[in-house]
This record gives sequence, structure tokens and C-alpha cells, in this order.
Amino acid sequence: MRYRQVRSALLALADPEKAVQQAGFFKTGEGQCAEDDRFLGITVPIIRRLARQFRLLGLADYERLLDSTYNDARLLALLILVWQYQNGDIHLKEKLHRLYLKKRCRVNNWNLVGSSAPNILGAHLVT
Repeated sequence: MRYRQVRSALLALADPEKAVQQAGFFKTGEGQCAEDDRFLGITVPIIRRLARQFRLLGLADYERLLDSTYNDARLLALLILVWQYQNGDIHLKEKLHRLYLKKRCRVNNWNLVGSSAPNILGAHLVT
């Protein structure tokens, strides 16, 4: 149920004009680094607000968001995972680290890597 709420919230905030701009900015053309990525056109501050709103989703919901073709949805999932990692106990941190590694192919653009890798992978390696 929560995943559907998140998905609905993302779709309601979509801005097709910004999505076109973001697709160009993030190099989604043929042969470029994010060739298969799609964008909804949601700005990062809005995605951060959604992350606060939906930060208590279950791991299965995060997996579904990470499987999305939309970069916006994956960024949302990663921002929430970072918050949960920073606030979780050692067992949750281990689960989130494993999930991140399992879904690392979905962390395929600089905005996704920069927003999550230092705070999950880096933090996990330090401990």
C-alpha cells in the first residue's frame, strides 16, 4: 500500500517540461552514461521533502523504487535509505548495506552515487 502512495505522489509531482531538461542534463541519449534513465521532472528539494514523508517504508518498497526506470524514484529511495542507515542499529545497517550492493546497478548516475555511496557504502566500510 505504501509503495502505491509513493508512486502516486511522484506521478502527481511530475513536470514533463523539467523532465525533458533533466534527461538532457543527465545524458540519457543513445550511448550516453544514463541511456535508459527516465525522469519525472521533480526537483531535488521536492524529492527530499517526499523522503521525509515516506522515510518509514519497508525494504520491499525501497527495492521497488530502486527498480524504477525513473531516476527521481531511485533518488527518493536512496535518500530514504541514507536516512535509515544513519539512524538505524547495526542490524538494519547491515540489511541496508546488502540491499545497496544488491541494487548497485540501479545506482547508475552521478546524482544517485553522490547522494548515497558515501553515506551507505563509505560509512559501512569505515565501521
